[in-house]
Amino acid sequence: MKYLLDILLHVVLFTIFLKAHKTSLKQRKSSSNNVGESSRLPDDPFKVTYYLLNIKVFYECNGFVFTEHSNVMHYYKQLTNSLFKNKKIKPKGGQRIDITKFQNVFKIAEYSYNSVIRKNPFSSKIWNTIWYTCDYFCYSFNNFNALKVGLFNEINEYRRVHGVHKLTEHVILSRIAEKEAIHSSKQNKNSKCSHKWLGCYIFIYNKFEANKIIKPRYNIFLSEYKWNNNRQIADLFFITQCIWKKTKSIGIGVQLKGNYIYVVFTFLPKGNVNGEYLRNVQPISEKVIHMYNLFKNHL
Repeated sequence: MKYLLDILLHVVLFTIFLKAHKTSLKQRKSSSNNVGESSRLPDDPFKVTYYLLNIKVFYECNGFVFTEHSNVMHYYKQLTNSLFKNKKIKPKGGQRIDITKFQNVFKIAEYSYNSVIRKNPFSSKIWNTIWYTCDYFCYSFNNFNALKVGLFNEINEYRRVHGVHKLTEHVILSRIAEKEAIHSSKQNKNSKCSHKWLGCYIFIYNKFEANKIIKPRYNIFLSEYKWNNNRQIADLFFITQCIWKKTKSIGIGVQLKGNYIYVVFTFLPKGNVNGEYLRNVQPISEKVIHMYNLFKNHL
């Protein structure tokens, strides 16, 4: 039974590549108090290949074969780190073996971090979990409190996916966000926040589309972000701030004016600090990727 469960776990890893579909990227409209440059996700030349040999699963990466999944994933992460130079050194738990020459060996699947996140099953799953059937008449309830709660939970779900702690709502940050939303609505434009010491982001949306602020931006982030980056990328500021590891607190303000809704997010400590991206913008964890693969029928 143990071997059958192992095989099932790794077979579903492969099926996600067949089931995943491309998500549409929408034009974004945002404002922040930072500057930077854009970047794209590089090609990933390394893969983890799963083999079944005599009812046991083996893992191959860069010519080395492993019996422990934790060892091959540790090695894979080393290979994809730009600071890891000598890629020919024998890794922990690895043996230089050509497993394809064995009899009765079957290739189950291949794992490539970049190929999974390019197809991105995460944002649709998160969005549907939080916003399914919740339209304007739902999230406008109680002076848009339902919208604030949904956006707060959505951000924390993305933080969980990236392996960082949840944010907590701070009453002072929420008051600041409300004042900024009111000010922006009076200006009738996407103005800049007046509080430079905060991570502060203003969005103006059609009132019927306010629950779609985060998802399209996260899709763009996954397709464009370079994980060995350590500098600011202006177009991705909002998402990198949302998942910034050192950020602890958040406030959300909402103001309706006509058919448009003004939504302001405030964060503390402020993220998007040059030279701090490697420490604070974490990739999607391997555990989360496997969780989504395992529950593929719910994607």
